[in-house]
Amino acid sequence: MEGMFRKAITFDQDIGGWNAVNVNYMSYMFNEASEFDQDLSGWCVTKITSELINFSLYSSLTEPNKPVWGTCP
Repeated sequence: MEGMFRKAITFDQDIGGWNAVNVNYMSYMFNEASEFDQDLSGWCVTKITSELINFSLYSSLTEPNKPVWGTCP
C-alpha cells in the first residue's frame, strides 16, 4: 500500500472496512492527502508494529482515526 493515496488532495472516502491483515508496508500511504480523515482504527495491522513516520505526513488524518499498530481489533 506504499504511496496509495499520496497527494490525493480531494480523497476522503470510507475505506475502514478494507482487509489489511496481510499488509506489511504502508509508507507514504496518506502523505499529503490533505482531506482524508476516515476511521481506520478497525484495520487489522498486526504485521506493522508501529506507525511509519511518513504514513500520513501533511494529511488531515487524526490520531483517533489511525490504525492501532500491531493489533487486530
